[in-house]
Amino acid sequence: MKLLDTLGWDNRQTIRQNIFSVCCFLLIITTFFTHLSHFRHFGYKVQPTELLFLLTIPFIPYKNVWQYQWRENATLVKLILIYLVFDLISSSLSHRSSSVLESMGRVYLFVFFSILSYRFSILNIDALLEKITRLFFLGAVLTALISAYGYLMITIGRPTETLMFFDHYPYFGRLYRLRSFNIYPWLFISIITLPVLYLVSVYKTSRVKNLVVIGLILLLLCAALTLSKSILLITLGLAIFALKWIGYLNKSTFIAVSIIFIISIITFTHVIIVKTGSDEEKKVLPTYFTSNKVVAQIAGYDLLETDYLTLKRTEVDLFPKHLFFGVGTGNFNLEVQKYKNRGLFPEKFSNLDPHCTYMGALVEDGLFAFIALLAIFIYIFRLFTKRADLLKNDLILGLFLIYITFLIDAIETDIFNFRHLWVFLALAVVCLQKVKVTGKEAV
Repeated sequence: MKLLDTLGWDNRQTIRQNIFSVCCFLLIITTFFTHLSHFRHFGYKVQPTELLFLLTIPFIPYKNVWQYQWRENATLVKLILIYLVFDLISSSLSHRSSSVLESMGRVYLFVFFSILSYRFSILNIDALLEKITRLFFLGAVLTALISAYGYLMITIGRPTETLMFFDHYPYFGRLYRLRSFNIYPWLFISIITLPVLYLVSVYKTSRVKNLVVIGLILLLLCAALTLSKSILLITLGLAIFALKWIGYLNKSTFIAVSIIFIISIITFTHVIIVKTGSDEEKKVLPTYFTSNKVVAQIAGYDLLETDYLTLKRTEVDLFPKHLFFGVGTGNFNLEVQKYKNRGLFPEKFSNLDPHCTYMGALVEDGLFAFIALLAIFIYIFRLFTKRADLLKNDLILGLFLIYITFLIDAIETDIFNFRHLWVFLALAVVCLQKVKVTGKEAV
């Protein structure tokens, strides 16, 4: 019964309402895994989240959802709809059905956000936080079990897809990296950053501290086993909380620590630092981790360009040629092939997606969509920063830190397609509405 209660089952509700509730909360758990199912025409883009969403559609109280969104989130909804319109126009102008489908996928994510935020809004804040805590705990346990299975299979010589093997991985050499049931380790750690920082933020006030502690231990162990540079995002959040708890957190220290981590993340994702002429450099150069281009030489060390930096250079060159409406959503990798044909993009790299939300919006959707996207990000940012208790309330600070990690991650990934981003946005807008502002100082 406790599990049903966690999933939103309430005997005072109708069967239809209960099915909708259970589906909504199950959707959250499914976002922990993005690499379970493969379909012939869709590849790995259709996952349990989408399959469960289809089952949810008949039970959605559309009128109530729309009324809630228009009453409480009207500005945000308008901004997202403006972005989606430009995104769809861009895709339509590209005359590619796959591009239009990609745009419709973002419409689906907006509906996903709408139904989750509506369902969250029905609960009082204490009940909501306890349910989310229990769901994240369940996600942590499932993730840990899958990870343990992956390492067990390695010990008997039968590797599974839960671990990804790398040869000559920069700084580490030959190794397995944990990714659970996700496409890449970096996506896996992006997903678990949300529950990690959320659980830290509710630790002091939670009525289920044992679940919080166990969930955190399991998720942090999994995060370490990814050996991903994105673990710096979790470290940033933990560092800010540490400053708060020892009494040294203020606007200046927050900004200073954030800048240090942003510079570190950008550096480690865009260049590989190796000693000039070393054996390590000779091993790394032939791999697909670097374009072989030396960006700079500093004090006897070479800074080798990674695919992230190569992509940025390509995007900067491409977007002025398709300034207003871009090349179409999901079509950037087709442009990469054209650059390869002209010898302007390394053949050893695959035809990659933009791997940058900001430049990706410019290149694929054009200037108008890019401005709309920035407006969305700035509006949400202001929802946090205008609160007087931003640096004082653990929950609000934790949600803000999660948002900051998404904005930083957007420099190197396409976060707008992340299902867990929309779970976070649904949780954030409801918490910002329900948690009473305290304190006098604003950021």
